[in-house]
Amino acid sequence: MVNERKTMWIRWFARGTGSFFAISYVYLGITTGPTSPSLSEIAVVLSLVLGVLIAWWREGLGGLILVLAAAVLFLIMNFVVAVENPDQRSTLLQVFVVPYLVPGVLFLICWLRSRKPGIISMNHSGI
Repeated sequence: MVNERKTMWIRWFARGTGSFFAISYVYLGITTGPTSPSLSEIAVVLSLVLGVLIAWWREGLGGLILVLAAAVLFLIMNFVVAVENPDQRSTLLQVFVVPYLVPGVLFLICWLRSRKPGIISMNHSGI
């Protein structure tokens, strides 16, 4: 019972943070100026929104999408953007990677905790 309650709290925290970041990105994309967003900016926002929407029904798949998007963004920010603006590396990583990583990892934790025993076989022999 306690385990189910913790899983429920993790699930709702992941949904809340993921939805907050997705709505924030969409809002900023709509209101940040007269220039239209580039294809890469649209892809970033779309991957976050789709990952969160999918995770509401399929936590494992949505969490995986969010974590993979965070990994791709980390590589892009670390190797491309950081070369141009090395002073802003940590800020860019926090602004673009954390909003994917936090709810993605939480969705994956929730998915693992809600699995029925025997679906994921664990080797308890210490190996």
